[in-house]
Amino acid sequence: MLGDASGMDGAAHGSKPEAKKTERRKWSAEERQRIVQASLKAGTTVESVARVYGVNPSQIYDWRKQHRQRIQQVKRSALLPVQVAEGLNSGTSEAKPESSVVMEGRGVRVTMNGCIDAALICRVLECLAG
Repeated sequence: MLGDASGMDGAAHGSKPEAKKTERRKWSAEERQRIVQASLKAGTTVESVARVYGVNPSQIYDWRKQHRQRIQQVKRSALLPVQVAEGLNSGTSEAKPESSVVMEGRGVRVTMNGCIDAALICRVLECLAG
C-alpha cells in the first residue's frame, strides 16, 4: 500500500513558515535632515513625507525632536542678572536722555529706543525669564 504523500518531504506539519529577518535601514545624517526639512514644509504632513521616503512616521517625529534640540543648543542664550536703578536726580525737571536697550531670551529679541522707564525694563526682563 502506498502511503500518504503528505509528510514525506520531512517537513513538520503545523509549523509556521520562518519569518524573514529584515535589515534595518541606516539613514545618513543628510538623509534624515532632508526628510525632517520636507516634513517641516507648510502644507505637508509627517505621514505623507513618511510614505514618500518609506519611513515610519514615529521615526520622523523622533528626528524632528532631535533637530529641535540641536537648534536649541545652538540658540541657547543665557540671561544675566540685571539690576536697574533710577537716576539720583529723578526729582529734577531735567529731560531723560535717549537710550537704546536690547534684551534677548528664549529665542526672542526685544529692542527699545527712546526714554525708557526702568520699571518697563524690569517687567520685560521678568517676562523673558519666564
